[in-house]
Amino acid sequence: MKQYINNKHMSFNIKDFAKRYLTGFILGACLFSIVGSYAAVTFASNEVTYNNSSSGLNATNVKSAIDELYKLCK
Repeated sequence: MKQYINNKHMSFNIKDFAKRYLTGFILGACLFSIVGSYAAVTFASNEVTYNNSSSGLNATNVKSAIDELYKLCK
């Protein structure tokens, strides 16, 4: 395989470079999609309302209810 860069300090081939680049790209895409999904769910849960008359909670939306239940379980 031909060397992409060949000197005293740096030596790697195109196959290794492509493998590292693609691995970084795939990991970055996965991380971006996970963070984006989390943000979408978090923002959407603020807008979902529910009837709290039978639960005894003070919350009026799903996110607040989950936060309130979490605090009660601590």
